Amino acid sequence: MNLLKRGGNYLLTLWHVLIISARLGSGPWLKLRMAVFFLWPHLRYSLCLSTHQRVRPFCVRVLGQEVSLELRNIYPDLGMLEEIYLKQAYHVAGLRQDPANILDLGSNIGVSGIYFKLRYPGAEVHCFEPEPEN
Repeated sequence: MNLLKRGGNYLLTLWHVLIISARLGSGPWLKLRMAVFFLWPHLRYSLCLSTHQRVRPFCVRVLGQEVSLELRNIYPDLGMLEEIYLKQAYHVAGLRQDPANILDLGSNIGVSGIYFKLRYPGAEVHCFEPEPEN
């Protein structure tokens, strides 16, 4: 991959991370901390340095409530936050009543389970993830 293309991808990633961090973060310091946390692996990769996964706790705003999450500094985790919390991909419109039970099969790091519990507080949410690294 040539340097120009790599730099362009990095700028798109930077923009995307900043937008999501600004929308989910619950304060200026947390927004900055979250952006740096997710951008650092991309910078290390761009500079051909070794990368390793790190896990850090973050507080994010979900459905008007602050939620504490442990996130890995990999881009797919940030993408899940955007899909589930910001784009409301799992929102089901037109339910006549809240569900009593929710099964989340393949729950990855549990972001969707938290969403379901906040959206339907009376439901019993069961999350299963077969991949031990998640």
